[in-house]
Amino acid sequence: MHGKGDQVRTVPSPPTPRARVSAWLDLRGRQPGPLWTGQRGALTISGIIQVVPAVGDNAKLPGLRPHRLRHTYATRLREAGAQVQALLGHAPSTPRLGISALAQPSKPPSSTASPTSTFPGSSTGS
Repeated sequence: MHGKGDQVRTVPSPPTPRARVSAWLDLRGRQPGPLWTGQRGALTISGIIQVVPAVGDNAKLPGLRPHRLRHTYATRLREAGAQVQALLGHAPSTPRLGISALAQPSKPPSSTASPTSTFPGSSTGS
């Protein structure tokens, strides 16, 4: 994944989305390039900001936004016991009160939980 400043980092992905991206790459081809494209090429940030709410509305998830997905990802990882700062591209020593406050676990983290165990579609999730 390319983050801010075009920095490349690896982030964990639950099994179901990973399988769906892999299936898409089988159709699209595995050559390097943008994962998703629009009518004029690679989706820009603006394009993603337009597409995500439309997809959310079609899926009966009104109010879906890219940053909301990021917060949900961080919350579920934290609930599974993961350290989310590095996964979100934050320096480990930099406090991120916004993410921390939103990502307070609703239950104590399990010491045996994997970062993907609480995601729907994962082999151990609900």
